[in-house]
Order: sequence, then structure tokens, then C-alpha cells
Amino acid sequence: MNSSKFIFLIVLFLFCNLGEAQSRIKVDSQNVSLFQVLTKTNPPIACYSGDFTLGTLSTKKLKIGSVWTQKQLTEVQANLLKFQQKLKKAKKNKNDLAATRLKIKVKTQKQLVKSLNNSVSKCINLIPDGEFAGSASSLAPYRENLTPNEIKHILKKVAFGGDEKLVQIAQEQGLSALVDALVDGDDQEVELMSKAMEFGSQGLHYQDENPNYPIYTPYVLRPAQIYRFIYSPKPFKEWMLLNLSGHFSVNLNRIGFAYSSYSHLGMKEHWDLLINNSMGSFKDLTLAMLDDKAMNFWLDNKDNQIGAPNQNFARELLELFILGKVDPVTGIPNYEEESVIASTGFLSGYYEDADYDAPYDQYRLKISFEEELHDSNSYQLFTGFSEAEVLQTFHPAGFINHVFNNHPGASRFIAERFAGMMLYSGLPENVVAELASLLKSSDYQLKPFYKKILKSQSFFSKASVDSCFSSPIEQIITLARKIFPENLVSSGDFGKRAFHALINIADTAGAAGQSLFEPPSVFGWKGACNINRNGSNASGEGWIKTQRLLNRATACGEMMGYLNWYELDYLAAIDLAEDASPEEIVEHLEKRFSAKPLLFQEKELLITYLRTFKGDDYDYVADPDLSENWVVRAKIPRAICLIYDLGFNNFR
Repeated sequence: MNSSKFIFLIVLFLFCNLGEAQSRIKVDSQNVSLFQVLTKTNPPIACYSGDFTLGTLSTKKLKIGSVWTQKQLTEVQANLLKFQQKLKKAKKNKNDLAATRLKIKVKTQKQLVKSLNNSVSKCINLIPDGEFAGSASSLAPYRENLTPNEIKHILKKVAFGGDEKLVQIAQEQGLSALVDALVDGDDQEVELMSKAMEFGSQGLHYQDENPNYPIYTPYVLRPAQIYRFIYSPKPFKEWMLLNLSGHFSVNLNRIGFAYSSYSHLGMKEHWDLLINNSMGSFKDLTLAMLDDKAMNFWLDNKDNQIGAPNQNFARELLELFILGKVDPVTGIPNYEEESVIASTGFLSGYYEDADYDAPYDQYRLKISFEEELHDSNSYQLFTGFSEAEVLQTFHPAGFINHVFNNHPGASRFIAERFAGMMLYSGLPENVVAELASLLKSSDYQLKPFYKKILKSQSFFSKASVDSCFSSPIEQIITLARKIFPENLVSSGDFGKRAFHALINIADTAGAAGQSLFEPPSVFGWKGACNINRNGSNASGEGWIKTQRLLNRATACGEMMGYLNWYELDYLAAIDLAEDASPEEIVEHLEKRFSAKPLLFQEKELLITYLRTFKGDDYDYVADPDLSENWVVRAKIPRAICLIYDLGFNNFR
């Protein structure tokens, strides 16, 4: 053997063994917790949670000294094919001894393929030891250093997926800094609202076609708020606004304010009320509902006067807004019918009024309070609740303050209501009691309440992971924040296209069951996470009716269609190279858009989809040429939708 050939063989040997060493790990006391055996086959299949890969163990059971060898399904399938071809050749040559040995190898490889295939989903859904290790019933602070999956969890659950800046804060500064950024960070409110209204203003109606009389419509509020959802640097604030719009449930389209020069401002004022108070005081927000125009029309408190009582607002205030019919944990009633009658009297005295708006030469709707219309009689209230029970009269604000300050059920109801959305439904007594105490002691300030929950062990417990099926708006906005261009054009033809893209998002979410600012009833969106207020817990069941799921599945495609019309540069938007192969495209999109790794079969289907094109007379197969714009627009948006839907709500 000449020296050059000898050196080549040594280099080849070293290279092969180096590759093998990288895919083999010796189990020791430091890494044993990272392995989990998934099958009882020989050899057993084990998942390595360091990077969620599969392999085989050298021993029948996991123990110190075992050697774990990574196994790629594609490699095992290739080996199976190779052995099958050799077996066929041995049979042809009538080599019985070789055929017998090869039959055993073929059988072993088939079993290995089957075991690996069945174990893929188990491995990628495995929560490693030390991850999501918080106690579900503890509000004590969780550790500061979060894993990548834990960072994804908090941002997906309460911040529409967040953004790169928030991820960086979490990675470099830890949990407390991330929560502070979510709750306290600079939201650039003036700039954000100004930009949002550049799009929303395209939905303004003008009285008699006169530009001096702009009138608000749902086509102003919805695209403007969708813009805020997508581009806000404080996505948690916007997420809470969405939940508050379901809590103080008002259908802004049914109250009759749209297109009315007299009452239209009431729509925007209700929206502003939610924006300005979503991170403030829950008590102040409730008090502001007393003379809120939209709420007075939705629940008729403008018609509640002495001698002509109307119970709508009083009943819903107690049952749905601040107290709850029963305690969320014990099920004990919080009030009886006599308290509804008393509350109706205490909240009376508001009526529909009008102001003259001189610059516009126009009368505008106003809600006023008149002492003579107020029922000043004494009523029995909250019998059996020693701290809250009284026989007296109240003015509206005084009554609401009395409930918040004295009825023990108020802080418990609000604590369970919003913490349940953020943690999981069916919270234990100690969690509800601790959060209720915090709300009461802080005079119902929401920021300390939010921070306590988001920094808690309970939030990073296994019970909190995927505890609720995401709403249609949550799902589509989380994707939109990943794909929409950094700077959306608001003027000219592209501005019109952007406006329609934003409207489309609201419309597709509505078709899937969640119309923005248009909850179907005073109960909000029934079946949403922890929102059922009839005493039962919910985990998003209301979103998964058959037709709603079908409509949700089309929402991504609809959005991508509008982004195509907007002429979005997909490759630049998602940082995808023109020369990427189908395998590289799938891997890139998986990392960017899928909440969890794809199954082998899913990847194969996506690769086949990317390579298959329809010709005039027949389908043909070719690698996608991403330098061709039509190829990008035909394939990439649909691939994104498929990958995103597979990973977002854990259908597998």
C-alpha cells in the first residue's frame, strides 16, 4: 500500500469516527436525567431531551455507563433499503446462509423504523426534567434563567409570540426583566395610536360626503386595533385589552352607533377606555363604565330610573363584571335576587343627553346623571356577608366602591377570572386567595397582579403549558407578528392594500368565532379560556366547533393572499436564501413558524409539496427556484401556513 493511500485511509477513519462520536453520548451521573426510554424494544429507543433527538441504548435499561447512539429515521430507512436489495441479490444467487443473515437484518431494521416512527412525536413533546419545573399551586417566584421553550411559552401565551427584542431580554437579563418589559415597558402609545389611525382612518364615513364630518365605524376600530396587535412593542398590553373587551362585553356593532354623526364617538371612547385602563386600575375601569355611552346603550342603564327600573346593567355588573354569581372555588352564592333589585336602584339616574358641538354644528350623544332620576331609597344588600351587608342608599360610584372594598367575593372573582386565563382553568384555593389579597391591598391595581402571575412557579408549571386552546385572534396575530413587513405602508395604493389586509385578519377571525369588539352576548365569547361564567371551567372548547376550525384553517391563506397583493417580499421578510433546497426551506420555516419540531412524515409531505408543480397538461417535479417570484408566491405562503397550523395548537 503506497503512503498516500495509507494517509487517505487514516483521515477517512478519523473522519468517520469523529462523526460517530458526535452522535454518541455516554450516560453518566451528570446527563442521565436528559434521557428517557420510550420503548421496550431491543435495542430500546431513548429520547435525548438536550435537543429532542432519538437514539438507541447499548443496554436493555437506562443506567450509568450506557451508550446512547443517535438514529436518524432517514438513515435507518436507507439501511433497510440497502439490506433488502442485498437480500434480493442473495436469493437470486441462491446464497442461503447470506439470505438468512440478511433476513434477520431486514427484520431488525423494519422494527427499528417502526419504533422510531412511533417515538418521534413522544420525543418532541417531552418536557425535560428541570423545564417547566414550577409548582402549579405556588405563586412563589420561578427561577430567573429560562430555557428557550419557557421563553416561547410566556410570549406565546400572553404576548402574541412577542418579538426578537423581548426574546433577547429574556435570554440576557432573565425572567424579571422580561416581565417588567411586558408590563412596564415603554409602549410608545402616542406614536402607536397615530400609526394605527393612519390605517383606521380609511374606514371613516363622512356625513353627506363632507370631509369636515368624519364618522367612526367598525371599519376604523378593527383595522386600527389589528395594527396595534401586530406592531405594538407591548404585546401583553394588547393581549389584555382583547381579554378585557370580552370581560366588559359590548358588541360595538349592535348598539347602533356606527355611521351615526350623533353617537359614533361612543365607539371610539369605549375603545380608548379599554386601551387607557388595561394596565391600570380595574376599579377605575369599572367606575368609568357608569357613564360610558356604549355600555349604557348595550345594557340599558340610560333607561334605569326611579319608577322605571331596568335591571340589565345592575345584574350583569354583579354576575359578570365584578362579583360573579358564585364563588369560583367554593361555589357558594355571592348574592341573592334582593341584591340585584338593590343594585338597580343604586345605579339609577343616568339618561341620554346631548351636547352641541359648535365646530361641527352638530349635536353629540352624552350620558348624564340627574339626581331627580336616581332612586334614593334604602335597600337591603348582600344579606349574610357581614362585611358587605347593609340597609341603606348608595350613589352609583359609592355602590361600586362598596362592593370592591367590602364584599370578599369581588377580589376572588376578578383574581380567578384573569389568573385562570393566564395560568390554567380550575385554580386551587390558595392561588385564588393569595391573588385576591394582592388585588385588595393594591386597590385593584392590575400591574402588581400581572407581575405576580407571570413571574410565578405556577405560570411555569406543566399545568400551565398548552392549558388552553388559543383563540382565533391569538393564533392569526401571533403569525402576523412574524410575517408582516417591518414598516407597513399607509398611503397610496399600497396603503389601501394594507388596510384591506388588516380588515381581512379581523374578518377571518370573526369567521372562526371571534369578531373583534363584537362578542355575541353579555357573556363574551363562550367557551374561551376560563371565560365561562356559569360556574364551569373552560379550556377554549368554544373555538373548536367544526365549522370554526375549518374557517380558522383558511385564515392564514386569506392573510397570505392579501400579503401577496401587498407584494410582500417573502424572502426578505423571513430571511430565506434564494438558493435554498426544499429540505433547507422546510427546516428554515420550521424553526421560524412551528411551535414544535415537525414529524418526519410531515417534513416529507412538505418537501414533496415544494417540489410538485402543476403544468398545463400534467404535474411535474422540480426543486423550487426561489429566484423566480411566481415560485415564491405559489409555494412559500402555503408552506408557512401548513407548518404554522401544525405546530400552533398542538393538534398532534
